[in-house]
Formats: sequence, structure tokens, C-alpha cells
Amino acid sequence: MRFLQPGRFRFLLAFLVLLCHTCRFDLGMCAVYLFFVLSGYWIYRMWDEKYSRTANGIQKFYLSRFWRLFPVFWIANFLSCATAIVLHFPRSFPTTLLAWLHYAFSNLFILGYAALPKRETFLDPPWSLDIEIRFYLVSIFLFYLLRSKRERFATLSLIFAAVLGFLSFLLTKHPDNHFYYFGIYFLVGILAAKCRWTPSTPIARGIALTALAIVILAFAFPALRFLVQNDRHGATASQLYSKQVFQAVFALLAAPIALFSTSVSSDILDRKIGDVTYYLYLIQWPVMAGFFYRFGNLPVLRRLPFVPVAWILVWLICLVSFRVLDGATPRQKSSVIVPQPENSLL
Repeated sequence: MRFLQPGRFRFLLAFLVLLCHTCRFDLGMCAVYLFFVLSGYWIYRMWDEKYSRTANGIQKFYLSRFWRLFPVFWIANFLSCATAIVLHFPRSFPTTLLAWLHYAFSNLFILGYAALPKRETFLDPPWSLDIEIRFYLVSIFLFYLLRSKRERFATLSLIFAAVLGFLSFLLTKHPDNHFYYFGIYFLVGILAAKCRWTPSTPIARGIALTALAIVILAFAFPALRFLVQNDRHGATASQLYSKQVFQAVFALLAAPIALFSTSVSSDILDRKIGDVTYYLYLIQWPVMAGFFYRFGNLPVLRRLPFVPVAWILVWLICLVSFRVLDGATPRQKSSVIVPQPENSLL
């Protein structure tokens, strides 16, 4: 299990998202939920071990989050807009002033992006960034609650609220992307960081083998294949709902694997891989959207040779963007935490 270094594990999650945009196999939502678990873990540790101990810690915390999220989002959004214009993607636009303000604000500052109609967005992944930002906005308050004199009451209250939100998500057949639906994933990461808990190697190995067996069995049986197959292959409304429940619960089962990765030592290469993960998560979308617009109607075998070309193009754009922004972004290159949590988010 020692190969699960934090940067490589986050890259694996981003690759699962890329994979679901490329072929039938789809654990993309599960990967996003595990990103939320890691986000809760590292944000708590960052605040507890770094920003809470410095002058103007709240200001520095939010500035670090701004420089982490927005430049890459702006690049990916520009590329997606250019791709849509060049390939003439069908798009609709707001019809009222209030809707236009929402549209413009969300496309610049992400907040509210998850509530935009699909035909008004150029990117798909930023709905999760919208959830992330909402978590950042309430995270400092949550951390103070968890370290207050009524720590036990606050912890139990948050667990109750998170479980209630999760059950609401499971019982809603067509859920919107609300933060409280996904709060349980952030809270799992926060509580693990607060208690300094990570699973042992035997536990992590057992959970990983169990998760792998579940995925293999689901894909092996045609009646269950829709659980790990993307929505482009004729799933019914009932199957889509079952897939929603499966991937949400499966992510909780796999959460200890994500937490285990935080305990594995990280080297320089692993940190660089972790840095590029966020670029891969966003920049894959315009390339793969263009790929499917151009080649999506071809038979699988005729489309297959173009897949490596699309992936190479994604990787090249990611590397160029990373080289440009890594030197321009005013964020610290070192941290008191190893492995570096500054680069441990999406």
C-alpha cells in the first residue's frame, strides 16, 4: 500500500474522472467525493498547524485558496469557451438581468456555478469547485466549533446534520448540487484530521481489496454494470438513481483508502504530480468535449486510436499551464506539514 503516495493517489482520482469522460467505465462521482474527504482532512490540518498560528491567518488562508483555485479555472473556462465557439456547441444563454448577473459572476468566481443550467455552462467539473468554496466559507467557523468548550456537543451536532444531509441526497432522485448533501465527506476528513487518525496498512489493504472486488463484480455482471458505467449507454431513470446511491455509499467505503494516502511519505516528484492533478481535473474537459463532439459517433474501434491523442493533448496543456502558473502564483512553496497540504486539493 506504500505506493499510495498522496500526490499519486489524487492523480489516480483525477484520472478516474478523465476515464469516465473517455469510455464506458465510470467512477467519476466517487472520485469527486473522495476529493471532498481529502479536502476536509487537509484544510483542517492547514488551519490547525499553520494559518491559525500566524498573524492575519484568516486572510492568508483565503488568499491561498483564491490563488489555488481561480487561475486554473479561468484557463480551463477560456479553453472550453473557445472550443464551444470553434465547434459550434449548442448553448443557451440567460434571458433576464438577474440570470445574466448570476451567469457572469459564476463564470468568473465559481460561486453559484453548480446552480447554472447545464446548457449555460462551458465546463462540467466546476460544480464541485462551487461546493469546495462553500466549504471554505464555513470551514473556519466549523473549526472553531470543534475546538470550543462544547466540543462534544458541536461534534455530535455536525455529525447529525451531515448524516441528515447525506440521507436527503440518497433519497432524492434528481438532486441539485447543494453543499449540505456532501457535508458528510468533508466532515469525515475533518474528524480524521482532528483525531490524527489514519487506517493501518492491513485495514487499508483490506478495504482496497474489497472495493476492487466490488467494482470488478459490478462490471462483470451485465445486470449491475450500469453502477460503474457512464450515462451515455442507455441507463434508465431508475438505474441512474441506483448508480447515484451506489457511488455515494461506495465513496464512504473507500474513504479510509484516501485517508491512508495522507500518512504515506511524499517525495518531490509525488508533490509535483499532486500539483498537476488540479490542472488535469479541469483542463481535460474542453479537450474531451471536443473529442466526443468530433469522434463520439464513430464505432468504438474506430474511435479508439484517437483516445491517446486526446490524452496527450490534455497532458501537454496541463504541463504548459502548470509551468506558466507555478512561477506566477504567489503561494508558498514550503509548509510545516509533510506532505504539503497546499497542493492536496482538487
